[in-house]
Amino acid sequence: MNTVDALTLRGGHCANFLDTGGKATAQTIKETFRIICSDPRIRAIFVNIFGGLTRCDMIAEGIIMAFRDLDLKVPVVVRLRGTNEEIGQKMVSLTKISTRLRF
Repeated sequence: MNTVDALTLRGGHCANFLDTGGKATAQTIKETFRIICSDPRIRAIFVNIFGGLTRCDMIAEGIIMAFRDLDLKVPVVVRLRGTNEEIGQKMVSLTKISTRLRF
């Protein structure tokens, strides 16, 4: 919720908020992107992972799947901190989509 507060304080507006709660899978993340992008008003997606239960490499895999399978048109900002964060960051940086992502 701090992320939502910080964005709001700086003039942003959050259309959706998802707390993965440590149970998300790569497929769940991809499906989340599909649902979010079905709204034509979405102008950007901000992924902020901070935790110990949620594996950053699994989140990165889901983001990569979303870019590969969903032909995303909006900018995506990703912050990965927590379990396997270095692996997740490297996964994204080694893909062709990394030029469309912002860290």
